[in-house]
Amino acid sequence: MNNIDSLKTTLQHQVAERADDIEEKRRIPPDLAATLKSAQAFSLLLPRTLGGAQMALPEYIRLIQRMGEADGSTAWVMNQGSVLSTFSHQLPLCVARSIWTHPTVTVANGPPVGSTAVPVEGGVSISGRWVFSSGITHADWLIAACTVHENSGKRGILAFVPKDQVTIDDTWDVAGLVGTASYSFAAQDLFIESAYALSPHTITDAPLLYHFPTNLMFACGFASVALGVSRAAMNFAVERSAAKVKRFQNKTLSEDPLVQSELGQCLAEWQAIEAMLHSAVDETWASVDGQTQPQLSEQQRFRLRVAATHTIRRSRDITDRLYNLCSTDSIYRSNDIQRRFQDIHVISQHLQGRSENYQTVAQYLMGLPYDRGMIS
Repeated sequence: MNNIDSLKTTLQHQVAERADDIEEKRRIPPDLAATLKSAQAFSLLLPRTLGGAQMALPEYIRLIQRMGEADGSTAWVMNQGSVLSTFSHQLPLCVARSIWTHPTVTVANGPPVGSTAVPVEGGVSISGRWVFSSGITHADWLIAACTVHENSGKRGILAFVPKDQVTIDDTWDVAGLVGTASYSFAAQDLFIESAYALSPHTITDAPLLYHFPTNLMFACGFASVALGVSRAAMNFAVERSAAKVKRFQNKTLSEDPLVQSELGQCLAEWQAIEAMLHSAVDETWASVDGQTQPQLSEQQRFRLRVAATHTIRRSRDITDRLYNLCSTDSIYRSNDIQRRFQDIHVISQHLQGRSENYQTVAQYLMGLPYDRGMIS
């Protein structure tokens, strides 16, 4: 059995069994993180040239969905690290190999807060703070996004930094996705060699996977986490309704026609968004597979965008309905649905699931100017 097969079977069960431990420790425990790293769980999209799995996107999102059903935090971190590993394909091979000395090497990052990058001889000097760095506790390298101001203007860079060269601050005091350990990190006047300061760009002869926009890979992956989380909430609701008898009543929730109707509708709506996301990814992948220089059309990009955003938001709504269905039992932290409720609300707050994305889609649909950031 290879690493990917193991991940689809044994590791999914191991993660599910450690979900309480992940929540309590507010991170993936070191022994479990080591097991996941050995299976390349945080670098599933790493190129084969670096020993990576380079999973096809349709297979990848299904795996992330299954892991989301096991534990939302773990699946979130898997998606974060795996998508970040795709930047390796834009680095010179010798530089990429100096970072990914083994395909199990894991990368984390986060959006900048007041970061600066000053050109110096041989590279840049970076200073600033970066937040929401999911998986930083088991990461080996970090990516610090910065803007460099030069005589010719400004350009964005991704600075690859060994984790031991920054200061890490545990600022992750949240109610959902607790186990992602999305801490912040800071640096002051840290020198980065030019070779390790990547300006993201397209490589025309790249394998198919690396022609998919990074932002949309993040979006589809996080939507898959949301699907897994909401499915787990449904599994809990089905199991609990068979045993729960409300106060002053003499029959289980499962015998209540209103409960039956609500569960049936939730299942139908969940299957609809699952089909929406999977078909968008599958059909887009198939349509560009085999092309000499694959390129996604605007229509294909927007199909992925709306599918990912809608999946996240509807997954939240379905989970809310299931949470209400379970009555008072929902509030106890010992019940799995409480964690799912908290996790899905954190996921839906992320920019990949924000309601403004619908506006961008509508602007494209109506031929109006729109921000390309969310489809690139």
